[in-house]
Amino acid sequence: MDHVRNLGRADPLTGASSIFHPEAKLAAAVGILFLSFFSLVQSLRLFIHFGFFVRAASYCHVHREVYSDETVESMFHDACQTCLRAQTFLSFGLRFLYCFLPVIFWLLGGTYFLLGTLTVVIALYNLDKI
Repeated sequence: MDHVRNLGRADPLTGASSIFHPEAKLAAAVGILFLSFFSLVQSLRLFIHFGFFVRAASYCHVHREVYSDETVESMFHDACQTCLRAQTFLSFGLRFLYCFLPVIFWLLGGTYFLLGTLTVVIALYNLDKI
């Protein structure tokens, strides 16, 4: 951490006047990485449940003599809700992962944090145009 602290002091933008210690910056980066991992795993779990709901709903649809229309509609509704939740967690996980890169550069100082943020924004902008 002393080496990282010395690199941060050489930052041309902030120099040695950073109000956050390198340990706090590293803790923020690890926290963001944990949130990303948790969100992506939650998304995977919900997509697995979505597959189950779709198969169960189609089974109920085929066997209408046993299952009522309300049951089939309820299962399709649950499948749609699960898919939407999974997409939300996937979006959060990717956004946390994109946020992780500039925060790691923040260990080196404010200039690198700014450059890392601009690089990620420019890269995402160009990737969205493909």
